[in-house]
Amino acid sequence: MTNENTEKPKVIAEMNDVKELNELGISYGKKGQFDKALEAFERSLEIDPNYAEAWSNIGLANNLMGNNEESIECYLKAIEINDKIITARANLAIMYERNDELEKAIDAWKNLSKIIPEDPGVFSDMANVYFEMEEYDSALECCNKAIELDPFLTEPKNTIGAIHIKRKEYVQAIAICEEILKIKPLDVIVISNMGLAHQEKGNTDKAIELHEKAISIDPYYYVAYNNLGWLYHQEGNLKKAIEYYEQTLQINAEYETTQINLKDAQEELKEKSVSD
Repeated sequence: MTNENTEKPKVIAEMNDVKELNELGISYGKKGQFDKALEAFERSLEIDPNYAEAWSNIGLANNLMGNNEESIECYLKAIEINDKIITARANLAIMYERNDELEKAIDAWKNLSKIIPEDPGVFSDMANVYFEMEEYDSALECCNKAIELDPFLTEPKNTIGAIHIKRKEYVQAIAICEEILKIKPLDVIVISNMGLAHQEKGNTDKAIELHEKAISIDPYYYVAYNNLGWLYHQEGNLKKAIEYYEQTLQINAEYETTQINLKDAQEELKEKSVSD
């Protein structure tokens, strides 16, 4: 005996409602079924080639599949059709940053900020790109704008702390980290950054305490392992440094900073062994 109320799976090729197809594609995407998601989005474009949401979602699906160039092309197509489409503009900026096309990423964030000028996240994300470009004054300007819009947003404050560290302004870096931790006491990025500031000030014991605290909260936070490795590296304890660098790469084998640090530490240890 069959249940006549059992819903039959939808045949995408027979569907004609673009919004329904878009929702179906999103549903498939959330399940990681990107081929089916693309089929639904592409079917909606057969019906309406100027359906910007579908172009944006095809871009996202390609993004999640690692097809960066196809993703960018789709986001640009969505924006061409609807220049106010926020999701496509934000994802385009993120893709440019991922591709190390930082000037294009900045332009994309600036364009988005004209559409949603009261969104602090846009300015915070723009600040991160400026930080990568080592344009710290511009990064600070964006951070301050983000904080002006949302005084409780911690990410731009963390970027300001990182800028202070880059500028060797360790007292200011520690102060802003302490300010953030009053709002988010378990933020491992901030805890480890404060450890790095103490480390650079020469407060070794405090630095170790903070890096280890970050690891105790999140055992997979590889940056803290690298920071500990760098601390022991600077102290001349090369074996301990190598141990932490190797732990870092066990978590994130692609972390370039640690790859370089590990190679340097191994070469220094080899040279030391020869001289001894």
